[in-house]
Amino acid sequence: MLEKIKNKLLLLCNKCERCKKIINCFFDGIDGFKNLETMDLRSLFSLAVIIFIAWLGYWGLVELFTESNDTAGQYGDQFGAINALFSGLAFSGVIFTILLQRTELKLQRTELKLQRKELETTREELAGQKEQMEKQNRLAEIQVFESKLFGLLKFYNDAVSTLVYYAGSENNIVITGRTCFYKLYKDFFDNWDVEWERTKKEVTLRYRGFPPILVIEHCISILFDMMKFVHNNQFLANMKKYEYIDLIRSQLSNCEMFFIFYGVVCSDKDEIKEIIERYGFFSRLPNIWCAENKKEILMLLDPSHQKFYNEGAYKRQKAVK
Repeated sequence: MLEKIKNKLLLLCNKCERCKKIINCFFDGIDGFKNLETMDLRSLFSLAVIIFIAWLGYWGLVELFTESNDTAGQYGDQFGAINALFSGLAFSGVIFTILLQRTELKLQRTELKLQRKELETTREELAGQKEQMEKQNRLAEIQVFESKLFGLLKFYNDAVSTLVYYAGSENNIVITGRTCFYKLYKDFFDNWDVEWERTKKEVTLRYRGFPPILVIEHCISILFDMMKFVHNNQFLANMKKYEYIDLIRSQLSNCEMFFIFYGVVCSDKDEIKEIIERYGFFSRLPNIWCAENKKEILMLLDPSHQKFYNEGAYKRQKAVK
């Protein structure tokens, strides 16, 4: 299209070399601005030169086609419509620029929304990864905890298996292993005088005054350490703590439970007492027949000793998650 306009203008100005040069220069400049995206300062300068040359060419055309100043003025007035046209084109260019900016802003908003969604997706993925890592860490902590707990249980059972108790009037009967708890229980129970006071003070005096207790004292201490190890663990849920306390209790015989009962009371171990009451440690304490009351009672020296602990020690507590 531009080439046809250029050729027609050249035919009109066939006799004027000066006009041909102006026309060729003008259209060569237009060709340089077909790709506005690659426009640089050099191209802008060339455009300014072309406009300036076109402005000078206008005066040359006026001089060429007019004979007097009056005629030139009339000739110039003919370009008033062209001025209005270019003003309208300029205004249209402004409107077009606004529309372009509006489109670009809309694209930017769309892009920002996509970026926001991508960030939210990334955040959710990171949150999922964090949760997964926390689960893995929790599992690793539980594995370490169980390894230590089972190590303590093994250590306790090994200590029990090495127990030696010399019974009989002349200490000529050798009792070993877990059987020591039964023999100690029987001897301690047989030495208990029903005429003694049933107070905690009297029980403590008799318990500490029974020398064979020293045989099992270190085993009882290991059990206390295991119970504190479970109770004081920070990352275990309460439900899990109940399960591990039950696990410890399941490893013990009735006679071992008897010595834990009086060992805590007579040693003033308040922390262990609180653990026993919280987890219902004696909820499975075995019963024995009481001829005096004609009914089964807890396996204790005296039924009244049950009050040494509160009711929580004898009830299976409901675990709180």
